Parts: sequence; C-alpha cells; structure tokens
Amino acid sequence: MSINDRTSPLIERIFLFLEDGEWSKANEYCEKVLDIDPKNGYAYLGKLMIDYHIRCKDDLTNCKKDFTHNTNYKRILQYGDANLATKMQSYLSKIKNRQLYENMQKQEAVAKTKEKSIKIIQVALPILLVIAIIILLCFSFLPLNKNNDINKPQIDVLDYKGLTIKIPYSEEYTIKISNEKIYLSGDINFTINDFLSYVYAPSGKSFYATGWAADNGTASFLIKDFATVHTLYWLNDPGRNETVDLQFYGYNRDFKARYACKDGRWPMYYTGTGSLISPLFENDGTKKYDFKPGETIILGQYRSPATTVEIVVVKQ
Repeated sequence: MSINDRTSPLIERIFLFLEDGEWSKANEYCEKVLDIDPKNGYAYLGKLMIDYHIRCKDDLTNCKKDFTHNTNYKRILQYGDANLATKMQSYLSKIKNRQLYENMQKQEAVAKTKEKSIKIIQVALPILLVIAIIILLCFSFLPLNKNNDINKPQIDVLDYKGLTIKIPYSEEYTIKISNEKIYLSGDINFTINDFLSYVYAPSGKSFYATGWAADNGTASFLIKDFATVHTLYWLNDPGRNETVDLQFYGYNRDFKARYACKDGRWPMYYTGTGSLISPLFENDGTKKYDFKPGETIILGQYRSPATTVEIVVVKQ
C-alpha cells in the first residue's frame, strides 16, 4: 500500500473534523498523517486552519490575520503540490488586498472626521468663550464654601512599603491599610491593570504593568494564583487542573501577559504539539483583569536600586 493510500482517508477525516469545529480531533489526525508522511502539504493545511479556527479552506480568504509568517503556511509552500501552493497564495493575496482597502477606508474616514471637527470648532469656539465668561462672572459673585464638593480630595494617597499609591477618589468605595495589606471595599470600578498604573516607585517613576521589565527578562508584574485552568501539554496527556499565575512581561509596546505554571512552564494555546488551555487566554496584553473577592498578591519590580516588592490587596 502506497503512502498516499494510507494518508488519504486520514486527510478526509481531518477536513470532516474541521467542518464540525472539532479542532482537537482534527489536530490529532494531522499528526497521524505527518507520522506517516512528514512532508504532506494537506496535513499542514489542516493545522493552519486549526490555528485560525477555519472550518472550510475557502474561508481562509476571510481570515482576519495575514498568515504569511505562520509556520504551517510556510510548510504548505515547501511541501504542498503546485496547485495547493498557488491556491494558498491567492487566499493570502485577497486577505492583503482586503486589509489594504480597509486601511484606506479608515484613513478616509479619519480625514473626513478631522475636517468636520475643525469646522465645528470654528463655529463653536466663539460661543463657548462667551459661555465661559458668563460662568466665571456668575462664580465671582458666589460666596466661598469650604464644604463645597469642589474642595474634596481627588485622590486617596497611600504610603505602602515605600511605594506611593495614588488611587482616584470616589464615594463608591473605601481603601485602608492594615497588617501590610490594602483593603478595598464597596463598588470597585478599577481593574488590576488600572491599580498598577496608580503605583509609584520611590524614584517617582510610574510603577505599572506595561512599563519596565527586569534586565534578566523576568516579569514587570506577576499576580500569584490568578486562575485555575485545565491544561493539556501533549496530545497523549490526559490533562489536569492547575493553579497558575498571571505574568506580565516585555518592554513598553512589546508588553504582553501569559499564564505562568508553578513548575516553570507556560503553556501556549496551540503549539506544534497541540497544547491547550481552557478557558482560552488572550496573549496580546490588551485584556483587563478584575480583582476577585479575597486576597490578590502582586509581585512587582522597579529600578534604582533593582527591588522586588509584594503588594497584597484584599477585596471585601
């Protein structure tokens, strides 16, 4: 029996699983094909479709991301037949043309909005100046009232382990420090990401998640015991529930976040071995994370001198 005879039924199963959205099963059969024929272009096509959750190969045209640098796409060009390679390049060309058109549309919309805004400002500015003068004249005749809301503090300033924490003032929540812990109670309307932006190191520099990471590559911040997830590292691994940390890492615009397992591993959602995390975790650094009831432990770093500090926040 030829290699083609052995792999053809498996490839048919791959695309049936893809149609049904059974990504894990589809990936399992891709690996079976590659065990028999490591240079099978259609197996790599299946893995590319799994990467972007595409059920039908023609739907690759509608893929939101340019997959030029995807490893499985490169394997298709390397090992696939001429017809398959040509088809994939046509999909990619349509994606790029669509993205170019969408960018042009956005630029035109921005230009129109800017032009309209300038016209509105030109008309409204004199009116606003007159209104502002009237308001100032009215306030000049009002008696001073020390109990007026305008005199209330705008932030709660906390001195915590040598750090200065400046949290916006609100009547919706209260903040206090006790036993080296920060207690939050009431309607907390800021996330962990927001909280980190309120923390300042002794040097006066902002002490926040998207900023400096240590020279040795460790995280700017690490939130201990952040979540319980079900992890699957290998296709033949039955999987397990693990308590993981949330690790912020990188520099400035390259900042990202990821799960950090207790044994030092950090599982990606899909790798060459089919690793899986449930629930799915966005690894683009844009997601906001809320304080959960109870204790949240945040490990942070800052320079001058290089110091690690532990912040314990208790949401009541």
